[in-house]
Amino acid sequence: MGSTHVKAVVAALGAGCATELAVAARSIRGLDAADLVDAALAAAGEALELSPGPVATIGIASMAETGALVDRDGRPRGPLLRWDRRGDAEARLRLAAGIDPIELHTRTGAPLVPKLPLLTWAALVREGVPTGTRWAFAADLVGAALTGRVATDHTLAGRSGGYPLPAPGAPLPSDWDAALLSVAAVPRVLLGEVLAPAEALGVADRGPVALRGAVVRIAGHDHAVAARGAGAVASGTVVHSLGTTEAVLALAARDAPVDRRLAGAHGVSVVRGVDGEREGVLAGSPAVGSLVADWRERATAAGADADALLAELPRHPGPAVALPYPAGRQCPDPDPGARYVLVGAEPGDAAAELTGIVRGLAAHGALMRDAVAALTHTPDDARIVATGAPVRRNPRLAGLMAHLAGRELPVVDLDAPVATAAAALAAEREGVAPRAEPPYLIVPPCDDAIPELRDRFARLLELSAPASVGAEPTVTEGAS
Repeated sequence: MGSTHVKAVVAALGAGCATELAVAARSIRGLDAADLVDAALAAAGEALELSPGPVATIGIASMAETGALVDRDGRPRGPLLRWDRRGDAEARLRLAAGIDPIELHTRTGAPLVPKLPLLTWAALVREGVPTGTRWAFAADLVGAALTGRVATDHTLAGRSGGYPLPAPGAPLPSDWDAALLSVAAVPRVLLGEVLAPAEALGVADRGPVALRGAVVRIAGHDHAVAARGAGAVASGTVVHSLGTTEAVLALAARDAPVDRRLAGAHGVSVVRGVDGEREGVLAGSPAVGSLVADWRERATAAGADADALLAELPRHPGPAVALPYPAGRQCPDPDPGARYVLVGAEPGDAAAELTGIVRGLAAHGALMRDAVAALTHTPDDARIVATGAPVRRNPRLAGLMAHLAGRELPVVDLDAPVATAAAALAAEREGVAPRAEPPYLIVPPCDDAIPELRDRFARLLELSAPASVGAEPTVTEGAS
């Protein structure tokens, strides 16, 4: 379950390769928690109609920092509280009074940001939580609908600000951070269990008949699961995952721990990999979806065919480059005041602006990969892999990413890489199949006629820094 769609896949795992037999999707924009569960189960039912057969096991992954209250039986009892919901961010941060941001990051690996579930829980408690209700992340909602049990995975718990990140090499804790919950005035009873990485949620005994009897597993945070599916099982691989949001994840070697304080200064999360053994970092950006949505609105207003431009993704000959920050920069060098800036394009030229956005996304992504590689001591010649629809469908974006990486770029060639990775992970943990690799497209570098893109982007960042605003009159700020 991602930010815009829920996808279900029937996957076959043979000869070490993951294959999609059927994929079904539903939009989840505007859905409440109960509708989200219905959409997920409907997608699963459609996928099984397309490729019927006995279900060996079920894996569920979802966006992080999103969930709802549920009753004792795991049925939703409130709205879906999304990571990207609007509201008073400052008011949410005031709920963290008494929590030192540096201490929080060191203790949990999570930066103190308004979307943090710890703050969501604190707000719910202040508003009044009905007796017997508990919190469930998005993946947990569907898991509860199939088993009646409310529990989560450590990668989702680790994005909450309320789950302790142990020292490198130490085992994952089985419970939440009592001290942090106490400071935020969140009762422990509000939260469910945290499953061990190999622990199953249960056996499906409700929901669609076709799913009953299958072992259900919460695979975890969607970007982390996608990265695991693309090979992030040990150090030496950097996975760049793009969807409505964007994340770069790499694991550190056992003898080269992550500098948590430095990661915090960069706005980068410190995490445990999906397998729960190795520490790593996750750099994120929430901008991809909103950038495209804002551009589409402007392009349509200017009379352009936005769908055709997106499908064709024409290469504009001009020098357009954009800073891809519609609402601040999360990392590296966090700046809540950073904004969308476009240079080298005439106002109203939708094709030129789209070219600038693609270049900006590729350049910022390279900065995130650099930060992740430095924090995990990943060598320059490490394997870089990309996954997600935006990069798979846009060969120019993939080519620019390859150019900035300085090598050919393997791109996961699946319609639903997160769902397939979740299914493969569940099958591996169930002993049904060994670890399976996805198929890859190999994308060659493309310089897009501006081989100096990295330098140009860095210069634009300097000019747009607060101390430099106004120093360069050719910089024009776009609507967002």
